[in-house]
Amino acid sequence: MNITKNVWLGVVLAGSVAMSVSAAAGGYVGGSVGVTDFDTDDDGTSFEIKGGYVINENFAIQASYIDFGEIDDNDAPVWRLKSDAIELAAIGRHAFNDQLSLIGLLGMSAWDVSVTEDGFGSLGGTDGTDLVYGVGLSFTSSESISIDLLYKGYDISIEGVDLDVSNISLGLSYRF
Repeated sequence: MNITKNVWLGVVLAGSVAMSVSAAAGGYVGGSVGVTDFDTDDDGTSFEIKGGYVINENFAIQASYIDFGEIDDNDAPVWRLKSDAIELAAIGRHAFNDQLSLIGLLGMSAWDVSVTEDGFGSLGGTDGTDLVYGVGLSFTSSESISIDLLYKGYDISIEGVDLDVSNISLGLSYRF
């Protein structure tokens, strides 16, 4: 008899957890525009597209593509550095109220960097996989629309040279 009560209690608890998760759960898509600091004198203009799944009110999983933009040295012969990445990250959220939340991001970034020179072509490039981390604020303007201000940092090493790449962006997400 005691086992039956415990089984029913477990079923009721699991059902209530599933209902609370499903009430907050759902997918989202979005995009952002920002500025990338390549640890040089020049900054790139970035854009990002993302999609994710909200598991509950405090946790989501997100995949994204970010183009960090292009920088050049403006001295003849002009060289250009272009970089982009594909990311998979966990998003944590702490709500201050119904509209404003603190967000944190931790994940992996598969990045690619290429360098070209005007009149010569490709000088080379490299790629790698490194940690991406971030922090920001999210303003929810309706049940389905949010505006995010996010700082992300990347630890990228190119042929033994460590670059502290950072990105600040303003984005819009649509939750469905």
